Amino acid sequence: MTLYQIITANKRCRNLLGEEPRFYPHGMAEADEIRPYAVHQQVGGAPVKCVGGSANMDHELVQIDVYSDQYNSVQDAYNAIRNALEPYHEIASFNGRSRDPATKDWRITFTLSMFNKRERI
Repeated sequence: MTLYQIITANKRCRNLLGEEPRFYPHGMAEADEIRPYAVHQQVGGAPVKCVGGSANMDHELVQIDVYSDQYNSVQDAYNAIRNALEPYHEIASFNGRSRDPATKDWRITFTLSMFNKRERI
């Protein structure tokens, strides 16, 4: 399952992020996006080495940033997203909490460690 499919399947995430969850690839959320919302981007990774052949799986590090204009709202959305994703992927790091000086939006960010099978063409 993709990250978006996991988030969409989770009732708490849909309650907080919308029926079609506001969970976007980095750079795809509009500046006036309804809050809370989250973005994701791959920030690292490597092929998983196999004996006797090329890798059939990749290890990816994916950063998730959760935004809201209210502290409690960003915390609730973060908790929902984390709880939805942890059964499938391991959290590699907690990257902090901050408040944007220009927009005043709150942000909580963390990184997932994911293993994904490679698609062969």
